[in-house]
Amino acid sequence: GRAIPQLGFGTYKIAPEDAYDAVRAALDTGYRHIDTAQMYGNEAEVGRAIEASGIPREELFVTSKLDNGNHRPEAAAASIARSLEDLRLPTLYDGDVALPWPALEDAYRAGECLAIGLSNYETAHMRAVMDRAAVKPHAIQVESHPYMPNSTILRFAQRHRMVFEAWSPLARGRAARDPLLASI
Repeated sequence: GRAIPQLGFGTYKIAPEDAYDAVRAALDTGYRHIDTAQMYGNEAEVGRAIEASGIPREELFVTSKLDNGNHRPEAAAASIARSLEDLRLPTLYDGDVALPWPALEDAYRAGECLAIGLSNYETAHMRAVMDRAAVKPHAIQVESHPYMPNSTILRFAQRHRMVFEAWSPLARGRAARDPLLASI
């Protein structure tokens, strides 16, 4: 498989009206991993920026997450399709699924996703998905920083060969201002 960029540009709390410019600037700077989510309300603007960048799709890694209200079986497939459309990513998906994970598996098998994963899951939740998964999660995204390293989830991810993706790795800027961390 293709290497996943090590540093991603997060769009959490970027207002929709600012997301296009922020993502374009990130892509122009060299970022190739863009993180968004349905709940951020900026997928369409992120998608416009990705499209306008002219960067070949195979050079980008885009992370998004289903909103909590879209986990129901009848909502999962339509929700994934909407995100792919808003993000202007190629979509072949029109399957009918029973649970959110099989919908992600279908999108992966159809070539619409390079990798599929989980966000903000505890190890018990990851096990529940993995017990039913035909395609195991490739990644887990959780809050992780010096004040909350989420070591248990990191070890679980390593044991199961999942990419451990940290959101807020600088603790929303707190770590960058911590004198002890600066001295290390």
